Amino acid sequence: MDIVAIIGFGLSGLSFLLFVLSFRLISQEQRQPQPKNGILKMILFFMIRTFVSTGTVGWFGLCKIKTANCLLKTTRC
Repeated sequence: MDIVAIIGFGLSGLSFLLFVLSFRLISQEQRQPQPKNGILKMILFFMIRTFVSTGTVGWFGLCKIKTANCLLKTTRC
């Protein structure tokens, strides 16, 4: 996995990388004979925060695309 290339996509690449890292954390913790509840809760919090960040990036990306399309058109938006 080329981390520099993934982060090169900007905040969406960083969000994807954080999702992958949280998945790896969960899989490593589940391999433990006795998974720790505190660690699993922190991973869940991390995943939710990453999901909110990704949603925010997607929302602003869509707004940017809509604004760019309106500017390209000669009609009023």
